[in-house]
Amino acid sequence: ITHLYGANGLLAFPDLQSQYHLPNSEIFTYLRIKHILGATGKERTPTQPQNHFDLLCQGQKTPKKPLSLCYHRLLDIDRPAKQSYMLKWEKELNCELENGKWIGTMTLVKRATKCLDHVEAAYKMWMQWYYMPHRLAQIYPGVQYRCWRCSQQGGNTSHIFWYCPALSQYWQHIQDIIKSKLGKQLPLKPEHYLLHMLPRDFTAYEAVLTTHITLAAKTCIAALWKTTTVPDIKTVLAKISLTQ
Repeated sequence: ITHLYGANGLLAFPDLQSQYHLPNSEIFTYLRIKHILGATGKERTPTQPQNHFDLLCQGQKTPKKPLSLCYHRLLDIDRPAKQSYMLKWEKELNCELENGKWIGTMTLVKRATKCLDHVEAAYKMWMQWYYMPHRLAQIYPGVQYRCWRCSQQGGNTSHIFWYCPALSQYWQHIQDIIKSKLGKQLPLKPEHYLLHMLPRDFTAYEAVLTTHITLAAKTCIAALWKTTTVPDIKTVLAKISLTQ
């Protein structure tokens, strides 16, 4: 793309025509490229000088060997910025969640279940698409912003699904179910049960089975939306068996 620039910025199409013998039909391609560069603020800003990787792509000689050049180029790539839903969860849980954990948990859910309801519930949880009390209170005047179970604290996602005192014993029962299946205990942390970010010592089989159980536990909570009722463990066990 550096060939499109001159000393003062992006070259006009007639200048490119005379320099590279372009036909008139390429004007539409030029205008599309110009529009994209303008939208990104690069229409009048010359691109950065070519690096060794650019020269390699053009078939020119470089001072470094191709493999080393490609490796160092990959290391120089900036890490992708965290999405807004990731930052929301970090704020609610008061902990840092690495990008790699998010990629791992999404892959894990796809392996753990073929049930579309469970997959949908997982994405709703990650993206915080559920309409929580505090959000409903902002939309509808007069709606209570507190949790509909305990009526004590603000009803955000982590509270409705985890921190609510009424759910304390419920998640302990889920922990017991996991222990009975695996012979090991999963610490009671919301990132494990809600987001499926499991400890590293879990094998692939253990991770899939645990995720299957916690997915069922969450969908049972969502099935009793806007009620004070806590799911019955028998219902959870039936859900686990039904979706295996």
